[in-house]
Amino acid sequence: MPELAPGPRDGHRETVQARALLEKAQRLLEKAPAEDRAEVEGKIKRVQTALDERKWDEVTTASNDLADTLFYLEDA
Repeated sequence: MPELAPGPRDGHRETVQARALLEKAQRLLEKAPAEDRAEVEGKIKRVQTALDERKWDEVTTASNDLADTLFYLEDA
């Protein structure tokens, strides 16, 4: 039976995607209306905490939530 090739490092893809999303969020945060800033900052913190704790499922969930919010901010 052939050996399976090792997969990508655990959490690598999630980390790369989340960091790119966090950079985008920081840029959009500067332009966000004041009433939206606290919500966006909370979602940024949630992604960052999940990254720091290496909870990959939570990174994905929090990133998706943040991405949805940023989508609406981009159209504003």
